[in-house]
Amino acid sequence: MKELFFFDGTNVSNSQLKEAAAISENFFKTNLDKTQMKSDCKLFLKISKLFPEFIEVIFDGKSVVGSSIFLPCTKKLEKLFLSKKITEAQLASRILKKVNYKNFECIYWAESSIIKKYQHHELFMVTTENVLRKVHLLKKKKLPVFFWAWSKEGKIAGKIVFDELEVKERFIE
Repeated sequence: MKELFFFDGTNVSNSQLKEAAAISENFFKTNLDKTQMKSDCKLFLKISKLFPEFIEVIFDGKSVVGSSIFLPCTKKLEKLFLSKKITEAQLASRILKKVNYKNFECIYWAESSIIKKYQHHELFMVTTENVLRKVHLLKKKKLPVFFWAWSKEGKIAGKIVFDELEVKERFIE
């Protein structure tokens, strides 16, 4: 296997974000479901500008092979989402308008997508650990993570990763 490189939002190019968004869209098909957060370059670019520590892109030296995106969140928005009072698309929109480095209290795991050749839990672990380490340093404490268990595999991967990292997690199915 080729050596893999991991870049956060401060070290990734627009073309790499475009590749990452295409991989995510290929998996999640967000253009077919208005309730999901969009997987497009415009949104990935916005997240990388607003919250560069919350995005991690995996590169194999030749091309992007995957990414993970997390978003800072408030407990109020988390509660609305977990109780299914707002959709993921609404959650993302509200986060990007209202949440900042000073007021976030928890973390939303928005997506992880990796091309088939590289799909295994270790890459999810690396990207998640990289992001959470940076975010926990910012806040000087471990914050809870929540996510949408969109697939059976996502639920299993999330539980494994967050248990291993000793991070409290919550999810909806």
